[in-house]
Amino acid sequence: MCGRKRQAIKAVWGLTVVFCFMGWLLPGMSSMAAEPQGEVGEQEITVLLAGDAIITQRWSHRKEPEFMRLVEAIRGVDAAIVNLEMLIHDFKGYAQANSGGTYMAARPVIAQELVWAGFDMCGNANNHTFDYGSIGVLETVENVTKAGMLIAGAGKDLQTARAPVYFDSGKGKVGLVSCTSSFTAYGKASRSRPDIHGRPGLNPLTMTSETTNTITAATAEKLQKFAQEENMAGVSLRGNRFRFLGTNYVIGERDGAVRSSRLDQKDVEGNLASISQAEKEAELVLLSLHAHSQGAAIQEFCHRAIDAGADAVYLHGPHAVRGIEIYKGKPIMYSLGDFVFQNEQIEKLPVEFYDTYGLGDDAKPIDAQNARSANGTRGFPAQRGPWEGVLARLRFEGETVKEIELLPVDMGFGKPVLVRGFPLYANAELGKKIIGDIQQQSRQYGVEVEYVEGENVGKVVIK
Repeated sequence: MCGRKRQAIKAVWGLTVVFCFMGWLLPGMSSMAAEPQGEVGEQEITVLLAGDAIITQRWSHRKEPEFMRLVEAIRGVDAAIVNLEMLIHDFKGYAQANSGGTYMAARPVIAQELVWAGFDMCGNANNHTFDYGSIGVLETVENVTKAGMLIAGAGKDLQTARAPVYFDSGKGKVGLVSCTSSFTAYGKASRSRPDIHGRPGLNPLTMTSETTNTITAATAEKLQKFAQEENMAGVSLRGNRFRFLGTNYVIGERDGAVRSSRLDQKDVEGNLASISQAEKEAELVLLSLHAHSQGAAIQEFCHRAIDAGADAVYLHGPHAVRGIEIYKGKPIMYSLGDFVFQNEQIEKLPVEFYDTYGLGDDAKPIDAQNARSANGTRGFPAQRGPWEGVLARLRFEGETVKEIELLPVDMGFGKPVLVRGFPLYANAELGKKIIGDIQQQSRQYGVEVEYVEGENVGKVVIK
């Protein structure tokens, strides 16, 4: 537990002081007490990363061995980090006209439950950060902080939301930057000026999509000839650009359309600056990125994040596991999947959610959830991916990752609505399947992932 970690650290520090003092008093012991132990930055630090935590129910009373195995793994590392895809509040804020899907809400006690499990830090930049507006953002930050967990990615203004947070693990300082490329436009925090405060919100990595119409040179030639024969205006071919009937085309290998994405460069540079700042102040730096859609632009940003000083990058948002890349010796985990998935057990939902499914004021949240999923036959309840994930346990020596273990998590695909979503350590059959999914998707990056039969874990082969 987080508190136990701190108590242990204090105990070790106290014993160190006592033994050093004894060494000063007793001949022959001073050299033993003063023996150099190496620089802090060269010490071994273990970090655990968990994917999306959409948690609404208390769990500190649960004692299932499969659950406690996960808890022991979380408590057993020097720093544990989770993506909090949840708002922790008492409904003081106002539900926005649109949300990230479900309007997220969990009472403040849930933050304490995460701390009980052993989490030290969380990222909170995601598509639900602004479900309850600025007040919901500020409530969440306050409640998480009061519970004793550090929170990154959301705050009173852009400077705060984008700033790294630091956890002193006792073996070195761990820095965390949290951002998202998936969000409602009005949910991003704004920068404070000297004369006016900014807007509370999330730390954005704004991504826009572009569609490029392509046409072959042969097709362009035919259309141009047709236009000349029919005396049509507004048709031109200049270099590799072709314009026909008000539509612009690029000469390419085939006729069709190519969809691409690009990132806002101010957001890119701002987040890279935060990572660089964290690299100066912490022994380890982690980037937590919430990205539903991924591709070349996101991969390039992850590479640049490592170049800027991140020691590991982990993504979440697809609600399914993805592959792992090793870039310059540093891991990029493109999705660990979900860790807790209790989005169907929200206490209250605003009128917009009910209106979507034609329900009146007499309906309850469970009625709306069942209407959305057609009683579990469509959407996330009908897909296996959202109910499977992994915890990633990383062992660093200094800034070098020496070991990555993947612990498979089962959230109860196919179970009743009020039961599914709770995390348990997966059994051997499902564990092998989950690790196999990551194994298959990691091959495109030239990364090998092994499944260890007796331990029911995955291990990334680090070359």
